[in-house]
Parts: sequence; structure tokens; C-alpha cells
Amino acid sequence: MKNAFTDELTFDGLLQFLQRTGFAMVAKVGNSLALQHTPSNALLVLSIPRDGRTVRPADLITVQSRLESHQLANVATLSQLKFRKLPLAS
Repeated sequence: MKNAFTDELTFDGLLQFLQRTGFAMVAKVGNSLALQHTPSNALLVLSIPRDGRTVRPADLITVQSRLESHQLANVATLSQLKFRKLPLAS
């Protein structure tokens, strides 16, 4: 059985995960990116990292909070995000 998680959490990887979860980019202003999950009306605003890779801890907490409060991810997925591991599927 293939591992459902990868060890590295990057900004691009997080965006891909969020898109697979149903989020779509709705705006980009300066160094911020807004994503919306239309069925649940969940909204995320993430900071685009200067190095193009690093996910800010505050952004990761926001992602976890929205996924949990809108019931968009299971417990295993939320746990992996907590430990900065990127879920490959939700």
C-alpha cells in the first residue's frame, strides 16, 4: 500500500492539495492569495512565501482551522498537516 502522505510541506504542494479538496483561487493581491471552497463557502487567505516554498505557521493553522470547521478533511489529514506533512489525498 502506498503512503498517503509525503514528508515535505511546500507552498505549491499545499495549493495543489487545497485544489484537490475543492478550493479555487479567487484573488491575488500583492503577496496574498485568496482561495474559496464554493460548496461550503470556506475562504482562505494565504501569504505567498518570499522563497516560493515555505508555508508560514500562521497560514498552516488557518488551513487546518478552515478544513476542520467546514468538515473538509478527515482526522488523519488534519493530524498530518499539524506535523507539517502534506496529505496527498483527503
